[in-house]
Order: sequence, then structure tokens, then C-alpha cells
Amino acid sequence: MKIIYRTIGDIILLLHIFIFAVVVFGGFFPQYQNLYLAMIVLTILSDLVFGYCVVSKWEYYFRKKVDPRLNYDFTWTVHYLHKITNKNISPVFYKYVSAIFLILSLGIQLYFRFLL
Repeated sequence: MKIIYRTIGDIILLLHIFIFAVVVFGGFFPQYQNLYLAMIVLTILSDLVFGYCVVSKWEYYFRKKVDPRLNYDFTWTVHYLHKITNKNISPVFYKYVSAIFLILSLGIQLYFRFLL
């Protein structure tokens, strides 16, 4: 059963990487503006309503099924940056930086879409 949980966790990780890439780089591709705008709005709503990314919770639900000792605070980017670089980034710092990025991205997107 653990292999199934790990596979589901990996599939959700790939989905999360896709969402992250769209949110960070989607503004550079005009043909994907609707997807980009939708991802930004959903990301902001998820954070406002739940206080974390829903996709992160799904992924780590399955990761904890494989390894119950896994300690995770639903800050996906901080967790994986630590795994990759072995450096600690404050989740609070990341939360502020990501909120500023998302709000500015949404504002810029809406400005160019509706005011220009």
C-alpha cells in the first residue's frame, strides 16, 4: 500500500510543480493569461480560506501515510528548498514574500487586462 501512497504523493508533487511554474512564470506567456490569472486567484483564495495551500495538504497526507514521522507545516516551497539546498528559510518570511508577489501579480494582471 505504501507504494500506492508514494505514487499518489509523487503525482501530486508534479501537479504542484506545474502550479508553481504557472504562478511564477505564467505572466510571461500571453496565450496562458487566463490560466495564469486563475492560478493566482486560486492560490490567494486557498491561503486566505485555509491558511495553506490545499495541494500541499493533499501531497503530505499521502507522504505521511508512507512515513508517519514526517514533520511538515504545509509550506511546500520552504520544505523543498530545504531538501534541495539544506538551508532554512523562515516560513513566515516566505509567507510574506509570496503574499506580496501574488498580490502584485494579480494587480498587474488586472491592470493590463482591464485598464489598458
